[in-house]
Amino acid sequence: MAAAPVGRAEGGCRVRPPDTVYRGRRAADGVVVTAGRDPLTPFASHRVRYLARGFEWGYAGDGPAQLALAVLLDALGDRRLALRWFHDFMWAEVYRWGEAWEVTAGEVREFVAWCVAKESPARPRVRRCRACGCTDEDCRQCVRVLGEPCHWVAGEPDLCSRCAAEADLAEIERREGGRRE
Repeated sequence: MAAAPVGRAEGGCRVRPPDTVYRGRRAADGVVVTAGRDPLTPFASHRVRYLARGFEWGYAGDGPAQLALAVLLDALGDRRLALRWFHDFMWAEVYRWGEAWEVTAGEVREFVAWCVAKESPARPRVRRCRACGCTDEDCRQCVRVLGEPCHWVAGEPDLCSRCAAEADLAEIERREGGRRE
C-alpha cells in the first residue's frame, strides 16, 4: 500500500502528514489524546462504528478498540482500511501502551501497509479458560469474584489463575475430606 498523500482522501477526509504525532496520557479527569496539536476525540470514529463512549489503552477491549479505530481513521483517511485493520492495530499496539504513549501517522501507515501486504492478522488467537470461559478480552466474571483481573497459569494455556486456585482448593478439600472418613 502506498502511503496516503497529505491533503484529502476518500470522502474528502483530511490526511495528516506522516510526521504527525499521536499522543495519549492519563489525566486526573480521564485520558487526553492528541493528533499533532489537535485533540483527538471519539466522536468522528463513532460515526463509523460505535464501540465505547471514550478512549482507553493498555488492555484489549472496547475503549482501546475505539482508540485504534480513531487513530487509523485519522492517520489513513480511509474508512475501509481503518475498519479492516483497527482490531489488529489494537492487538499489536494499543493494548501494550502504558500510562503515556506516542505513535506517528507514518508508523500507523507502515503498520497497515505491513498488514495489507501479509494479509495475516497481527491479532493472536484469543484464549478461553476451560473452566469459567473468561478470555484475553473479557474476564469480568473473575474481576467480580477476585476484585482484579485474572491471568493465565504458566504451563496451562487454557486455565486462568482464579480457576486454578479454585481447583487447587477443591483438591485440598477433597484430600482432607478423604482422610477424615
